[in-house]
Amino acid sequence: YKIPYDTTKFVIESIKEVVKTFVEALILVIIVMYMFLKNFRATLIPMIAVPVSLLGTFAGLYVLGFSI
Repeated sequence: YKIPYDTTKFVIESIKEVVKTFVEALILVIIVMYMFLKNFRATLIPMIAVPVSLLGTFAGLYVLGFSI
């Protein structure tokens, strides 16, 4: 049979854009937290919390059988 419309290229580009946006957001969070707190150790908390919360969210979605 023939595939009328291939969406894989769109999905791959969308995933790349999400990863790029995530990295940019993480960098901005680190910079802003450091500017306000003036302490690198206090900046480590959001630097670790943001990726961990995202991983936890996706793990929960996977365990419960949901998909994006």
